[in-house]
Amino acid sequence: MQSMYSPATQQQLTERINKLKPDTQRLWGTMDVAQMMAHCVVGVEMALSDIPLKRNFISYLFGKMAKKSIWSEKPFRRNLPTAPTFVIVGERQFEQEKQNLTQAIAKLSKEPESALAKRTHPFFGQMSGKDWDMLMYRHLDHHLSQFGV
Repeated sequence: MQSMYSPATQQQLTERINKLKPDTQRLWGTMDVAQMMAHCVVGVEMALSDIPLKRNFISYLFGKMAKKSIWSEKPFRRNLPTAPTFVIVGERQFEQEKQNLTQAIAKLSKEPESALAKRTHPFFGQMSGKDWDMLMYRHLDHHLSQFGV
């Protein structure tokens, strides 16, 4: 399994991001490429933030069970619903979002797993540092694959 703490994984993600162009077309979903990168930054910022996000009733019912999908070999399903906090609308500047994403990945790779483990995910609930690490990689991989890189 990949790890955000691995220099090889960071390099691989950076290379994939660098293959994106402002006109790269999505294979599914509704976001354009700049919105997708902004969406991924919001996910990383959530992992790095001490700001608690509200959990809803559904997350308490299904979050723990769904957390097992983080460690699955299967890719995340396409077109899963997105929590309102993570919905990106409006035009975004491609180069700025690209820079923001690569900086967010670098920042995440320096965050100790023990710090990540203190944060509660708004859907999955309490997670270990390794859970957060895997989720961040899988989320990035999912969206980079969405744009064919």
